[in-house]
Parts: sequence; C-alpha cells; structure tokens
Amino acid sequence: MSKKLYSLLILLLLSGAAQSKDKITFSCALDGSEVLWNTLADIYSKAFAQLNYDFEMLLVPRSRAVLSAQSQFSDGECGRPKVLEKSLSDNKLIFVDAAIFTANVGVWSINTKQTLTAFKQDLKKDNTLLGITRGSTVLHQYFQSLQAKNIYEVNSTEQGIKMLLAKRIKYFSDFDGQALFYIQALDTNKEIQFVGNVYSESYYPLLNKKYQHLAAQLAKNINAQLAQIGGSLTARDMNKPLYFTQR
Repeated sequence: MSKKLYSLLILLLLSGAAQSKDKITFSCALDGSEVLWNTLADIYSKAFAQLNYDFEMLLVPRSRAVLSAQSQFSDGECGRPKVLEKSLSDNKLIFVDAAIFTANVGVWSINTKQTLTAFKQDLKKDNTLLGITRGSTVLHQYFQSLQAKNIYEVNSTEQGIKMLLAKRIKYFSDFDGQALFYIQALDTNKEIQFVGNVYSESYYPLLNKKYQHLAAQLAKNINAQLAQIGGSLTARDMNKPLYFTQR
C-alpha cells in the first residue's frame, strides 16, 4: 500500500470517528398521539444535538415506560409528572426542569349526564367499577385518595374504551389526548358521555443519573424551543393514532 493511499485511509477513519455520536434513548408510552410523539421526538432530537448526542424514542406500554428507563433499557422517559419525584428519588432517574407537555385527566361513562361531584360520590360504592390504564400511577393514587372502592387496571386505553362500551366498567379515566382518539374511532353510536376533567398534569423528561451533567443545559435547550412555539405542548390537540405495532 502506498503512503498516499495509507494516509487517505487514515483520514477517512478519523473523519468517520469524529462524525459518530453517542445516542440517548427515551422510553415513551404515547399510544394515542402520533403528532405529539413526532413533536416530542423533534424537540428532544434538537436539544440533544446541541449537546452532541443523537436521540431516539422507543415506544413501550405505559406499565413499562419508567421501568425500562430504571433498568437502563433506555436512558430516560419522554414525560412523567413531578408529583412522582419523591418516589423516584432513590433510583437512577432525575427530572429535567422543562415542562414538555400538559394533559388533562378526564372521566367518561355511558349514556349519563353525571356530574363530577356525583361521580366522586359514586366511586365510594361497592358496585362502582372504574377503569384506568395499567401503569397510570398518578391516576391510581388520585382515585385512591377519593376512596374509590373498585379500580380496575386495563392493558391499554383502547381496551378501556371497549370495556366501557360493553358496560363491563361504569367509568373510564385516562389522559384526554389518548382517550379522545379511541372514543372517536370506536364509539360509533355516540354512547359515551364526558363526565369532566378531574385534574391537569404537566410532564417532564426523566434522565438517567449517569447523564446528570447534561440536565441543566438540556432543560435550557428544551425550554428555548418551547418558548418559540408558545409554551408547553397540549396532548389533547395531538390525538392522531399511534399503535405499538407501528414501531
């Protein structure tokens, strides 16, 4: 091999090494919002690119989203409410100080004009079955605080809506951005009635502590992008379908 060809080969190898970046991945459970998924992925990709990292989001069931980050299957999660900060303080994850999106938690039932006040009283009855999606820790804690007697965890938002239509549960509660898509798709006879929103929650990215040195600048990068589009994203307005089989 000539010296010239050898030198060219070394330059190509060095160039390739310089261009390669480490990749950070986030688990995410947005099974009912393709637009929100794509928007989050774009914001995170740009924010991490400024830190010289590639980025990818991994679609997982809600019940496994935070567990996959804790077990280092991924390097973080795309969004969790800060109310869980204390319960996560002893593990390997930290919150990044950027409220990336907000979501209302709504309640739906079949053919009723139930008020929220009446719904909360109804929860205390032995024969009232409320469905929520498995992995919704904040929802479970909230309804336990209301002394709900029977909370049934379904595997997905879609399953919860189907069970509501089949009258196997009396109420279903979930984040509106995901629930509304499946209601629109499945409730062809317009049987499902909206009872009301029980609360609104802001969601923040979770990051593995091994990347703690990136957290402050990552927050600045994300917040700068959010400021350009008018603040935190709203899940309700981004409810196009996204299924687990697509990724």
